[in-house]
Amino acid sequence: MRAVSERIRELALNTYLWGQRSRWLFPKPVRRLLRDKLAGTIAPRVSGRTDEWPHAPPPCKREEGDRVPCEAPISPSENVRAMCDHPLPGRPRPRCVVVVGTLELGGSEIVALFLARGLPAHGLDTIVVHTGVARSEKRPAASLRVDGLEIVDLSQRDVSQWLEINCPDVISMHSAPGWFVSAAAHAGIPTIETLHGAHSFFDEDSWPKERLRGQQISGFVAVSEQLRRQYLRANPQYPPDRVVTIPNGVDDRHIGHRHRAISREWLGLRDEFLFVSTARYALQKNTFGLVTAFVDVARAFPNVHLLLAGDVADRMYFEQVRRLRDGLPCAGQIHLHGPCPDVSTLLAAADAFVLDAYFEAGFPLAAMEALCAGLPVVISEVAGAREQMGEDGRYGFVVGNPLGDPETMDWHSMGHERFRPQVNRMALVEAMRKIVAGRDHWKSRREELQIEAWQQFSPQRWLERYAEVLTRAAAQQHRAVMSP
Repeated sequence: MRAVSERIRELALNTYLWGQRSRWLFPKPVRRLLRDKLAGTIAPRVSGRTDEWPHAPPPCKREEGDRVPCEAPISPSENVRAMCDHPLPGRPRPRCVVVVGTLELGGSEIVALFLARGLPAHGLDTIVVHTGVARSEKRPAASLRVDGLEIVDLSQRDVSQWLEINCPDVISMHSAPGWFVSAAAHAGIPTIETLHGAHSFFDEDSWPKERLRGQQISGFVAVSEQLRRQYLRANPQYPPDRVVTIPNGVDDRHIGHRHRAISREWLGLRDEFLFVSTARYALQKNTFGLVTAFVDVARAFPNVHLLLAGDVADRMYFEQVRRLRDGLPCAGQIHLHGPCPDVSTLLAAADAFVLDAYFEAGFPLAAMEALCAGLPVVISEVAGAREQMGEDGRYGFVVGNPLGDPETMDWHSMGHERFRPQVNRMALVEAMRKIVAGRDHWKSRREELQIEAWQQFSPQRWLERYAEVLTRAAAQQHRAVMSP
């Protein structure tokens, strides 16, 4: 009886997965029925189990002369020091509240928490405010408190009283809910919101709401120029001079030096060429499309491997990727791992980085970290990709977006095309082939690329620019309050 029950469950799972891959064959009511009625019962039976890492990564052993090619910390500039001249009475330094909707380690959260850690060295005291749901085990609250940062959980019920009691001088918002924006505007506190990506506005009714919401916000920081253009095109009433572009800086605590030979030994590599892609298993990252394209690369180069590492954010999607991999003749060259215990070790072992995402949160952090490790990068055209990579192929290749135009995208179009042949496949395969064929060239330039990338994505310069924007907003509000 149990065997029959298991066979029925397996048949239901196979039917559901086939239905996902063939969704365009069904009318919308049938697709909704599959999603609503079957997913809830089938998904819990999918393990989401990734390939095992060989063992704990090797410890980082620094030798004399080993260092990350990053500038030494710098003190606030004269411009920032001048603006920090008592934005509010009795306050020796401006206080900045960094607001996040969640403390999970996604790209925008990593940026927000890095900002909160770095701003005190640039003239602003910081508090992290969390406005999301209850904390999960993955939240890095303990590490923040070790750094001396304060974390406050706020709800809509208590936000107004908290702002009135604490009187912050300026607020840096990262995916803050509307009720927090309204409370800050009512309290007269200047707010600078960081635009991490256009995905927040993919739904049809998002932009009318955002235009009203934007009227309550003092200014925006876009993490890429493409994202700035997208925002101003969709919200043309907003003053363009109040939307500035500040590309992300690399977190020098997250990426460090690792010895390549030891790192490759950890993965059991000899002369194999290794592409790495650090991205969670979810629709956005288009892992299914990358694995599909890699088949052609593996056919041309039997010594090339693809290692994917990330959280299983969508177990059904991961199951589709795993089953695709397991049915390929090159299955032994494709490795589906969970999050890497030490990304620096993984990047040190790699020969190149690849990302075939539909969209990124404004400025791809994983690709930036790969460049800072000296790796050539193959990346689809997402916001910020060309700003990172340039147009001359010096750092690798930007290929077309899997959907074509990266600025006209929504969840429906991604869901419709996720398991179908994608328009950028040939370009992606050709770019990866060129990287493999030029292995000696990229190997000889690894240290050079690493130094250039650390200069381009300088964390100190990034923090300095944020400090200027935030302290200027605080100073302008103070002058407005003090004016007769």
